[in-house]
Amino acid sequence: MTGGSDFTGAVVTTPGYFGPDDAPLFGAISYPASGRVRAGVLLCPSVGKEQAETTRGLKLFAERLAARGFAVLRFDYACTGESPGAQYQQDAADAWLASVGVAADALRAMGAARIVAVGHRAGALLLAHANTVGPLDALVVWDPVIKGRQYIRAKTVLYNMVTETAAPGDVLLSPTGVAPAALGYDPQVDYVNTAGQSLHPQTAARFGGLTLPADVGASLPPDRVLAVVRGSDRDGRFARSQSERGVAILEIGDQEPFLEPGHPAVLTFPTTEFAEIADWIDAAVAEDTAPIAVDLRDAAVVARADDGRPIVTRLLSAGRAWVWDTAIAGEHDSAWAVFVAHSLGQYVRTGPSRLYYETGLAVAARGGRSVRYDRPTVGESGTAAMTDALLPLYTRDYLDDANAVIAGLPMPSAAAVAQSGICVGSWMAAHGALHLRSIRPDVNSIAVLVNPLWWRLNPVRSFVPDEFIDGVDLAGTPTNPTAERFIDRVREAIVWRAGRLAPALRRAVPRRMWPAVARLPL
Repeated sequence: MTGGSDFTGAVVTTPGYFGPDDAPLFGAISYPASGRVRAGVLLCPSVGKEQAETTRGLKLFAERLAARGFAVLRFDYACTGESPGAQYQQDAADAWLASVGVAADALRAMGAARIVAVGHRAGALLLAHANTVGPLDALVVWDPVIKGRQYIRAKTVLYNMVTETAAPGDVLLSPTGVAPAALGYDPQVDYVNTAGQSLHPQTAARFGGLTLPADVGASLPPDRVLAVVRGSDRDGRFARSQSERGVAILEIGDQEPFLEPGHPAVLTFPTTEFAEIADWIDAAVAEDTAPIAVDLRDAAVVARADDGRPIVTRLLSAGRAWVWDTAIAGEHDSAWAVFVAHSLGQYVRTGPSRLYYETGLAVAARGGRSVRYDRPTVGESGTAAMTDALLPLYTRDYLDDANAVIAGLPMPSAAAVAQSGICVGSWMAAHGALHLRSIRPDVNSIAVLVNPLWWRLNPVRSFVPDEFIDGVDLAGTPTNPTAERFIDRVREAIVWRAGRLAPALRRAVPRRMWPAVARLPL
């Protein structure tokens, strides 16, 4: 065995589509560069905002496993991320369950003779109820959601806490009249809004009715099952039942920093848990290897326009980034209307960023083109590393990487290109629009800024998290607030008072002076 060592060999991560042509799924597989693997690992992520927050961390975990000789497939369930299907559809939960079996079949078809399944959070609950997975050689149940109803309730409360208005039926995007029927949105339905997803009531009820069986993995020998539980859940029904069966119990600490990071520039990777779970899988699987033939497609039909024409997303590599390019089949490079979405910090295709996918379908259905991308060190771009936990914002590298994506897009003369993003994404959209205008004066380049929080176009010379994140230094460790410089405290006091004063001043001065007043806090 490899004895629990960390990186022991070069790895490759390949994103793409797999499964049936009429119902493809998007995923990414990490495997040894040698092309020989000990087993396939099916890594079932959580859903909604939790999937969005943990994407890079699970990529890091997958690539560390791949270095030990495993082929690890991560994937977006149907109706989530870049996998087709409407998040609003009635049977979305059943589509999630079916996706688990499709992913397992894909691993076997690529040559993985042995399958280890790893279910993380809601993924553990889905894995336990997926009836098309087939025989497994080992199972890891990782910080599982025990009851779907409790999960839905918690994420609904979180949505209500961070949303100004959350009346029944509200959705983050109302695509009626501007999107293909494939979105499945019905304005008459009171959708269940959770953090990162809007669900049909039947989907919420279906998932909410799932409970993790206390004897999950009972078809496997006890030494082929690992239960990873928080200390607070150590004496719960699930952990107690598994322990009585002789299953190994791995106790872990608080997972909230991993699942709910407090800032888009800072992630927390539970590397201790990564190493311990990898050690267990390493010991549970024999060393002999077999060749694997990775078979992922770089394009897929993801929907159809109202007139029946196929809408295709093709996966491209631009600079150091992966790009999703959506348009009517055969019209990507000739579309006259182009929408470019810039993500917010570490957010990628899942959770709230699913709305960029849906916007892309709306644009494509009208004959346009939509472009989404993962910046380097984010999502699927590049090899994951511990340094990815801190993502510098508003930097020159940030601009250069995004501009490389934009510059590489072929588009016709006189094209209309709209770039948009939320918060820091809006800052990049402004730069992207200016950059495109400078390199392609023949196109009409505009920016749509959503909730911009940084009005200075100049990049920062160096990203200092303390300027954006209270109590975190460059290494991502807590700082001592008592050591704050006097000048910083004075500056913060001035900014705070100016921010309180600005609304009153705005009411007292002519409208033409409002932009000047708005600059006061800055």
